[in-house]
Amino acid sequence: MAGLKKNAISLFGAIATTCAFMGPATSVYFNTGMGVENAGNAFGFAFLLATVATFFVAYVIAQFARKLPTSGFAYTFAVRGLGPKSGFVTGWLLVGGYAMISPMLLSAIGYFASQFFSAYLNIHISWGIFSVIVGAVILYLSSRGIAQSVRVAIVMLLIEITVMGAFFVTILVRGGAEGISFATFNPANTLTPNNWNGIGTAVMWAILMFVGFESAATLGEETKDPKRNIPKALLYCVTAVGLFYLIGAFSAVIGYGPSHVREVVARIAAGENPWDPLFRTYWGKGASVIVVLVILNSIFANLLSGFNSVVRILYAMGREGVLPKFLGEVSERRQVPVKAAVFYMCLSLALTLVLGYAWDPMAVYGWSGTILGLAIIIVYVLINISLFFFYRRHTSEFHIVKHAIVPLIATLLLYLPLKGVIQSTLPANGVVSPMVSVPILIAAWLIIGVLYTFYLSKFRKEVLEGMGKVFE
Repeated sequence: MAGLKKNAISLFGAIATTCAFMGPATSVYFNTGMGVENAGNAFGFAFLLATVATFFVAYVIAQFARKLPTSGFAYTFAVRGLGPKSGFVTGWLLVGGYAMISPMLLSAIGYFASQFFSAYLNIHISWGIFSVIVGAVILYLSSRGIAQSVRVAIVMLLIEITVMGAFFVTILVRGGAEGISFATFNPANTLTPNNWNGIGTAVMWAILMFVGFESAATLGEETKDPKRNIPKALLYCVTAVGLFYLIGAFSAVIGYGPSHVREVVARIAAGENPWDPLFRTYWGKGASVIVVLVILNSIFANLLSGFNSVVRILYAMGREGVLPKFLGEVSERRQVPVKAAVFYMCLSLALTLVLGYAWDPMAVYGWSGTILGLAIIIVYVLINISLFFFYRRHTSEFHIVKHAIVPLIATLLLYLPLKGVIQSTLPANGVVSPMVSVPILIAAWLIIGVLYTFYLSKFRKEVLEGMGKVFE
């Protein structure tokens, strides 16, 4: 059976695609407000904690990638570390969480595109039409081959980094509202003194900004010299984008001035994004057009890279027979899993449109993102556990620090964001939102996965026993 195209991606391409998946501009624009609302000026400290935690997780994944360059990512890693049954459940949870990526971003890009055309061109088009158009473009680019997608992602990533970076520099050069201050990195500068619960929730939102860095591991079969380049891509991405986030937090607090934080929080509660007044203050009233275009650009790059990652996980599980076989097929000409791509896009658009018109497109964005966040944090924990058992059982290279202490630290650092994401699903002030369904859906999805595992172990033992052996 033909596989994915070998050596189609360089180290730089893997780094750019992974960074694009993280959507740096989108993450900074949307999640800064969540950080300020919960941690006050200290949200920069929360972002720093999230960067450290994510770096530890990236190191763990890199240790796996050195041995198992696979498009299956956590699925294959957990199979080889915890065994077929636990590995399949991990992969099942990963698929369920990652499946939310496209609905989340299709709803957001449809909403912002509709708002842009209405506000600046006086053309009123329903957001769902834009979602369908963008979905078709993403599917076309994906079917053209991973190299084509990487080229597009590189261009779009450079645009968003350049524009946002230039804005950060503008604030710093002008000295902000009250001069240069490192208040954002002081944990004492919460709205309520020593409010570690607020910092923990802010860490959760910051961790969500990093979701996607792990997608570098899904490119293992298509990247040149993957055992060297995938680990590098993982660590370089977390370091570079983490620095971008920290500069963003630093610039935001300097921009509005530490003493004005309560005013900023009040405006956030009223529905204003904290970056909008900053853009108007430092770049003028016309900057709002630039903001919307940069966000649209960032969401598109995020969507393209995320879509390709999900498709490759579906492909890996289809190839091994744990999901329908047609998902594990590739086109002869371009060696792309086109059937998996079409299947995933149809499913994503259906979910986006049905829920988006039943609720609201941005409600779908928040709901999908929370499912993704909770699922991926649990997957991170399972990968940490898997690394210990993999190196302990299967290689002679076991190292107590690399393969035991580091995964343990990575797991402990995930406690605050895990607690935060669960708390974000609880009813707020008696108001019940779609968020309350998130833990229930995750639990139901896991139960289905466990039941399917028992089915495989009883009726399709050959499939269960063959998991994770593609690269042996």
